[in-house]
Amino acid sequence: ARSLRRSREVGIRKVVGALRIDVLGQFVVEAVVIALLALIFSFVLLVLFKPHFLSLNDGYREMLKLDLSPELILYFILLALGVGILSGFFPALFFARVNAIQVLKDISTIRGFRNITMRKVLIAAQFTISLMFIAATIIGYKHYKHVLAFNLGFNTENVLNISLFGNKADLLKKELAEMPEVKALSTSSIITSIGNYWGTNVKYTNPQDSAFVNYNFIDEHYLPLHGHKLLAGRNFSSKGGNAEESEVIVNEKVLRRFNIATLDPSKAVGEMITVNGKKIQIIGVVKNFQHGKSIDKEIKEFMFRYSPKAQYVNVKVLSQDWPATFAKIETAWKKIDNVHPLEATFYDEQIESSYRDFSSRIKIIGTLSFLAVCIAAIGLLGMVVFTTETRLKEISIRKVLGASEGNLVFVLSKQFLMALVIAATIALPATHFFFAKYVLDEYADGAPIAWMELFIGTAVVVVMAFILIGSHTLQAARSNPSEVLKSE
Repeated sequence: ARSLRRSREVGIRKVVGALRIDVLGQFVVEAVVIALLALIFSFVLLVLFKPHFLSLNDGYREMLKLDLSPELILYFILLALGVGILSGFFPALFFARVNAIQVLKDISTIRGFRNITMRKVLIAAQFTISLMFIAATIIGYKHYKHVLAFNLGFNTENVLNISLFGNKADLLKKELAEMPEVKALSTSSIITSIGNYWGTNVKYTNPQDSAFVNYNFIDEHYLPLHGHKLLAGRNFSSKGGNAEESEVIVNEKVLRRFNIATLDPSKAVGEMITVNGKKIQIIGVVKNFQHGKSIDKEIKEFMFRYSPKAQYVNVKVLSQDWPATFAKIETAWKKIDNVHPLEATFYDEQIESSYRDFSSRIKIIGTLSFLAVCIAAIGLLGMVVFTTETRLKEISIRKVLGASEGNLVFVLSKQFLMALVIAATIALPATHFFFAKYVLDEYADGAPIAWMELFIGTAVVVVMAFILIGSHTLQAARSNPSEVLKSE
């Protein structure tokens, strides 16, 4: 946009003897210098933001190094050179072929300036991409909050999971039971709903029909501590640990998978299923719950198996002074293990941590949204500046004929606002369709996409664009016609 303002400069250079190759070289070299300066600036940004980016997710530190080698630096320099040459080539080629007399006489008579549709296409494309990023950020953030608040089917509030590191659970439970802040204790082999899956093949009456069923080894206190709802039957009893495994508690999906007792939980109690080649009796049926991540599309078959051996102690804690309570728990831990540090995490925090990849992507998309909007705004600003400067005479004549400032702002702004409308018309339905069809459809309970939320993001961009357009067009509309037309 700014290169187009240099038409008379190019015309004079041609008059005094500049060749086509001189004009080409001038614009290309200037664009390459700008691209190289941008590369230096981007390197500074890389140094500043790299630690923050890698800290978004522990996996990023393992997968990504983001270190610059001499070979990589060379590639980036070549990239900057390529970008500079490509961006400077079009205006260079245009001005190299322009007739100097025609430029000096009246720039508006040149065909390329009569109907520059490329700028409109670029503005629409830039804002389409920007609005897509913004819409994706809004939808993604809403879904992230939705999955964190998702009803898993059991209680995780104030539940602290402590890793045993091979220690006996009874020793730690004995120490913790003496603390008044500890309201309940249980043990488990895994922490469900954070992406951990243990499973085995299970059969019912047909030896040829088997299904993979996930499970968790627990004690008799696990179900009441986590608030699992028994639809029929009973819980485990402590005496179950003294004999060979003979009892199991299943969820409703197991009944449906094998069509046990015509899906009636009360009639399913007492039925026998084969687990690891052993006949085990169903003693209870629990209501379906999300034992996998809440983003899993459907709830799978699951069973609870009894075992006194455990890898975690689950602690229901109520406290008014959490630092003091943690200090007590750490003291209790050191009594049974002074080698391993205490590894205790609240259940809700573990669930949130399991979606760190999701939240990291949202932050990255949000950053890209900001960059895309900035780039689009800069492009729009360039077009507005160019348009207002090339139409100053028209604006002045309109003012002389009685046009108001409001009318002039509307005349100058309508093509840009129309480009924004076109961008929104393309971006919002496309983003809505993509998320509804290919992203949220993969989740068990995706957050509903509200059109109003998407329009809020669009409204922010439109307001920002209107400020950019309005500030420059209003300045042009307030110009003195006599100063512009005095030489006509």
